[in-house]
This record gives sequence, C-alpha cells and structure tokens, in this order.
Amino acid sequence: MPTTTTASFFLRRVAILTASFGTVLGASLAPMSAHAASTQLTLPVVVAPKAPPLDGALDDTWRGGAHTQLGWNFSQGKEATDGTDVYVVADTTYLYVAFSAKQREPVVATQQANNVGEGSDDEVFVYLWPSGTNGFFYSFSANPRGTRYQSSSENTAFSPDWLARGAVTADGYTVTMRIPLKAIRGDGRGTWLAQFARRKFAASETDTWAHDGAQTNVAQSIYAGSLTGMNAIAKSTRAQPRLAVYGLADAAAASAGGNTSRSGADVSIPITQTASILATVHPDFSNVERDQQSIAPTAFQRSYSEVRPFFTQTANYLDRVNCYGCPGISELYTPAIPTPRRGYAIEGRQGPMSFAAFDAVGDGRIDTSADISATALGNRLAISFDRTTADLTRTAGAAAVHDVVSTASIGVNDLKHFRGYVDYGHEQGTLVTGNAQRYDAGFAYYGKDDFDAISLRKVGASYSPYDGFVQLSDIAGYSAQANHTFRFAPHSRFSTVNLGGFLDRYASSREGTNLVDINVYGSVTTRAKVYASYSVGTSYTRLPGDLLRPFTQTGGSIGYNPNTPTTTSLSYYVGRYADGYLYTTYRQAGFFLAKKTTINLELDSTDWHGDVGTRAKQWLERASATYVLGRDGSVVIGARKIVGAGPPVGTSPLPVLGTNLTFALTERRGNDELYLVYGDASTFRTRPGATLKLIHYFGAQKGT
Repeated sequence: MPTTTTASFFLRRVAILTASFGTVLGASLAPMSAHAASTQLTLPVVVAPKAPPLDGALDDTWRGGAHTQLGWNFSQGKEATDGTDVYVVADTTYLYVAFSAKQREPVVATQQANNVGEGSDDEVFVYLWPSGTNGFFYSFSANPRGTRYQSSSENTAFSPDWLARGAVTADGYTVTMRIPLKAIRGDGRGTWLAQFARRKFAASETDTWAHDGAQTNVAQSIYAGSLTGMNAIAKSTRAQPRLAVYGLADAAAASAGGNTSRSGADVSIPITQTASILATVHPDFSNVERDQQSIAPTAFQRSYSEVRPFFTQTANYLDRVNCYGCPGISELYTPAIPTPRRGYAIEGRQGPMSFAAFDAVGDGRIDTSADISATALGNRLAISFDRTTADLTRTAGAAAVHDVVSTASIGVNDLKHFRGYVDYGHEQGTLVTGNAQRYDAGFAYYGKDDFDAISLRKVGASYSPYDGFVQLSDIAGYSAQANHTFRFAPHSRFSTVNLGGFLDRYASSREGTNLVDINVYGSVTTRAKVYASYSVGTSYTRLPGDLLRPFTQTGGSIGYNPNTPTTTSLSYYVGRYADGYLYTTYRQAGFFLAKKTTINLELDSTDWHGDVGTRAKQWLERASATYVLGRDGSVVIGARKIVGAGPPVGTSPLPVLGTNLTFALTERRGNDELYLVYGDASTFRTRPGATLKLIHYFGAQKGT
C-alpha cells in the first residue's frame, strides 16, 4: 500500500510541475515585478558621536540612531506576535546594531561557546550585501547570551573577531553587536542591501524587517531593504592582505609519525576590492574536534567535509553544477586530495561574474580546478563552466595518471517559486575506458515551506572523476521528491509537522536496474520540545558486479530538545539488508553537569541476521565532556569504542575492536589561535601523540 500511494502522489506532483514549466521560462525572462520593488524598505544610517555601549543596555546613543521594527512573521505570513526594535549606528571603523526583543515565551539561550550549535536558541540576525545582489553576502547572528555566529559567501571559514553582548530582561532580551568594517569586502557604494531578522526557537517563528509576498527565504537579496548614507563608512571596507603563520610541535610514538616540528603559512593578497590571489606553503590543519567515525549502515562510500583553509577559501566558487535528488555525484571532492606541499589560487567577483582556480602541488601529483560563472536577467539566469584535472607521475608499482573532467551548467530561477537546471559533464584520461559523460536536468517548485522536484539523469559507466566523488556510475533514470512543512498557531500544542516523500529509479547499461528508492517520511515537533519522526519505504542497490539487493532501513525516532546541547533521542530502524535483516538502534543523551560543562552520551548498535544463519553485530559507544573556557575557548575530552563487525555489504568491515581517546584544548584571542591536542578524534584507534599548534594572523583576520 505505501508504494502505490507514494507513486500516485508523485505522479500528481509531476503533472503539476510539468504544467508549470512554461511559467518558469516566461517568468525568468520577465523584469522584476513592481510588487517586489514596492515593499523594499530603506534605513538611513546615523554616524554616532561616540561608540554606543555594548553591554546589552540601550542608552541615548542607541536611541538616537536609525530605528526600525521587525513587524512581519515570515514563517506564517502575517504580522509578528511580539515586538522587536532594531537600532543602527556607525562610525568609520564599526557598524553597530542593537535588538530589543519582546517575548512571551521563556527565552531559549543554551549555547555558550561561539560558533557551536547554531540554530538551537532564540537568535537575532544581520544580513548584509555591501556590493548589491552580485557581491559578497555576510551574516552575523547572536543568541540572547551574546553567543555569536557568522558566515560569508567570501569564504566558508569566515571567522573575524567581532563582538556581541546579550542580556535577558523581564519581558524578553536585548542584543548589541559591533561588526568591524574591515571584515567586510564592498565596492565603495553608498547604499547597502540589508535584512534584519529574529528567530523564536520555541514558537518556530522568524520575524523580519523587509519582506515580500513572493519571498521564500529570509536572506534573499532581491527582497532586502537598503542602508543609505554609507559613503563615508564604505571607505573602511577596503580589502586587506592576510598572512596566517603557524608553528606546530608534535610528540608521538614512532607508529604515529614520531616527534616532529614544522611551520607553514597561508597568504591572501587582494588584487581588487572583490578578488584575491591566494598561496599556501606547507599547509596543515589540526582537525581536533571533528569525529567522522560512524556505524550508520550504507551500501556506498561516505563523503566528508573539507576543513583545510587553502581549499575552503575557494569552496564557494568551484563545482557549481546543480543536482536535485542527487545520488552522490560531485566532480570536485577536495578531501580526496592529499595535503599539498604548496598551492596557489585566485578567487573573486567582478560584477555579475565570479571566478576561481587553484593549483595544489604535492608529492608526485598536481591537482587543479577552475570555474567561471555568470548571472544575467537579475540573477534569474546562471551559467557556469568548471574544469578539474589530476596529474600523478609514475611511482613504484603504479602507472602515471592523467584525468580531466569538464562540466557546464545552466540554471533558471524566477526567484519566487520555480527553478530548473541542465548539467553536462565529460571526463577523459588514462583511466577512462568507455562512456564517461554525465547528463542531468531538473525542475522544482519551491517556497518557504515547500520543495518539490523532478530530475532526469544519466551517468556513464566510466564516469568517475579522479578528484571527484561518484557513489554509483552507470545509471540512467529519474528522481522525484516532495517536501512540505505545516506550521501551527502559537497557542497550539504542536509547533511544526514535516511531510515528504522520495522516489528514484535507475538502470545500468549492462545489468538492468541498479538503484531504486521509494520512501515516505515525516516528523512532528511540539511546543513542549518533544519531537517524533518516521521513515517508511524500500531501497535496492546493485553494486558493480553484484546482484540487485535490498538496503532498506525503515523506522523512526522520538526525542526531546532537538538541535540543542541537551538533545535526548531514541531511534530504531529495521529492514531487508543484503541477504538478511538489519536492526539498527541509536541512543543519544545530553545534559549539563554544571553551568559550563556539557556531557553527551551515545550508544548505537547494528544487528544483522543473515538468511543462512550468519550474524554480524556491532556496537558504537561514545562519550564526551565539553567545558567552556569562554566565548572562544573550550576543553573537550572524548572517548569512543567500536566493537564487532558491521553488515557484510557496503563499506569495508571494521576491525573487531577500535578504541579512541582524545583531549583537545582550543583558544582564540584576537589574531591568535591555540590548539593543544592528544590523539585524533577522526581516526579509528587512538593516535598516541600530542600536538601543540599556534596560528597568528597578520593583516586581515581568519576567513576574510
């Protein structure tokens, strides 16, 4: 019954999307509606005679600045239920923003360390586009404690030293911010696009300043308001060069590399207001708090996030292809590239065009990637071209490798509800022996609470970029998905209900059907912070040279305090998995041991019963304690143990026993960072070694 219902549901969605295809093409070529332009707001920024206080209090300096209110409940499309006043002042060094938020529900402010646990508290936001819709985007946010977060399209590692202070009041809270202009790259114009917003965590409500009926995202530049009078202020946004120098000392057992010391540097030199040349020598990164070990069953190779500064600097500009319902396809996967001895790069924007390229030189290999992209028709049309190469010289026991993959992508978007894309990829090189092309096209309807999409794609049997990530080649077929969020009134017991479904079916050129997924899922969150989710369906995969086998896990979760440091949950899944049944259980608990100490516990298990009486059982036990030293410092002690063998199909079976103990102290003060680490949280077994690493930034700060 679920299969029939899901298929009928998707057929209706496909009919709606197909009938709307002409609409998006017409809308993509039409000028922006007068309705969108008429709702944009302006705010004249006031230059303050003195710096306002940054202790959460609002004095006459704040109240004499530019003032506005967040009057629109973006989540539910009506007037905001609680009032929020916003004050903006500036000088030639900083932009100052203050929020005075009224709130009937209890204030939620659990996070104490900066850049940890974003989205788990009440929060206020400042969004800036200092160079208009084609320039860099900046986001600064803070919770009622003043715990802060930031991001930028300039760099995925954007982390300047800025200030936020919060204070909880009898009827809500206040947050005051000081944003350094030298951390922002603009083109000198006197009017900036801006948006102010506030999220009420318990009510699942986001209130905004500028808004439009066609808006589907709070941070959409075309619906943002404007900050005027920025001419003198904008002069302080001139780009600065950055030199990051590190020194590292490592004391370890011979099996872990032995004792060593080394140093290196990352350099960023601006060549225009919005473009830079980059270089790195002996790059290194202490990946001290990222634990990527998991026993979640999968038939495919796992992908991980990039953390090395040289690669994060250009990450937003490269590999710009689109993909809806994508079965794990990426032409550039930098974690697969060994850390180079040196590297060079360029990245930036000039008007509607963006560009980037890097050249990473390692031991016996050179990896390069380049992209040029352009937008037109008010960002409704986007075109990009990418080229990635890998050259490995002949080494003992291995032949030389030369691999080149080129991609092109065209995307259309009416910036309201419809968007689509067409992608093409072509690979050539010494390892390519057959069809090495990729075709992909998709179309979607979207809104602030909706995303429905259909895609058609074909990936050749030999399409497997050396510096890319393709979970399954030789596929041809389609995918479809539908997702919707229902929001309830503030007085309701329920906060949100999410419903969705996913369907795909692919066949290989040689063996027939090789991938099928039919799933229906949903979740509900209550005002009491209790949530529940479910997933029902079936999945089949044919790995190269194997049979079409089931890899199904259906079940659900219940929990309390979702997306917070004290999340507690229980999940259970079961289904046909290869030649047997797999039972999977996840248990998680978090609690505060003291005001600044958080304890997190996890106990997961997989239990596979083969059809012929075989059995494979595996346990993962994990515990960590985090003590917050301050806004930018913490001490973490972690322990993890994996026992037993995982399911027989998928990733390689893990050893019978793997135990990992780690200790990490991190501290940031202005332009300096300190790491003191024992072990490595991302390895299977404890690395018997300690690392001390110091980084100092000259000129511009981290990620700017």
